[in-house]
Amino acid sequence: MVVRTSYNQNFLGYYHVAEMKSQHQVNGKWSASKAELNVRIEANRRSIVCDLIDSKSDQEDCNSCKRKVTRVSWLNPTAHCDGDCVGIYKKDISNISFNETLSVDFECCDE
Repeated sequence: MVVRTSYNQNFLGYYHVAEMKSQHQVNGKWSASKAELNVRIEANRRSIVCDLIDSKSDQEDCNSCKRKVTRVSWLNPTAHCDGDCVGIYKKDISNISFNETLSVDFECCDE
């Protein structure tokens, strides 16, 4: 299982992204495999003085897929503190569950 939680921005918006890939090892090589995947992103938007302005979350599920991505975005600039962009991941395959939580490390409101 490969997971990635990220924050990026461009001229269209400010994006908080959670991505998960299902993989397994065969003969020493990693290969994509289908599994039941659950990916959730939880994000906060803060003012320049760290006041909470808004929160958003989104979740994507599939019963048999190799990759799943979800994101939330804002059109206006965002400031952050640690814990403001969190990806929550779950993979179920052959009655075995794998769980992971990963967050982006921010310097609180550009301190």
